[in-house]
Amino acid sequence: MTGPFNDVLNWKYYLLPEVLGKGRGFLVETEAQLDAALDATAKHTESFCLLDVHLDPMDKSAALGRSRRAAGGAAGRKH
Repeated sequence: MTGPFNDVLNWKYYLLPEVLGKGRGFLVETEAQLDAALDATAKHTESFCLLDVHLDPMDKSAALGRSRRAAGGAAGRKH
């Protein structure tokens, strides 16, 4: 899927906690990094955590595909 929702500024969002002086940031580019970040966030209870997750633009879940098909089908129906 393409659209303006994919136009996200190329910031290093995981560094925002350093700028704010509080929280923890994680750069996530692999499933292993996601697992590690989720484990670490479960243990970090004193402030917020920010996960900067990078996915392939064409990576989508089956649920997203079903949702998109359902929305597309509903768009053509008269109410």
